[in-house]
Amino acid sequence: MSKKTDALLGRLKTVLETEADKDAARERARVQAIVRTLIRWIGKLDESTRAAIFAGIEEVATTRDRSLIAEHALRPASTDTQSAMTLRAVRATPRSEVGASPKAE
Repeated sequence: MSKKTDALLGRLKTVLETEADKDAARERARVQAIVRTLIRWIGKLDESTRAAIFAGIEEVATTRDRSLIAEHALRPASTDTQSAMTLRAVRATPRSEVGASPKAE
């Protein structure tokens, strides 16, 4: 390749990397805005609703994330009961049914 082509490709690479960095920063800002807003919203809910929300979140969380979420100040202790019931139900579901789409009648 010529020096001119190398220079153009180098510039293109720099521009693309800069745009990717901007996109990633914007996505982080969006996620942070959602988290801040959800925390404010959850804080305004009654205990049973908060427990149901935390149980739902914990249902799809990884084991590590579930243990971190369990320590959250807004998470009611009653969530433990709902989470335990949900996890038992999930574990009792045969793997072949997990994620299966409903059959058309």
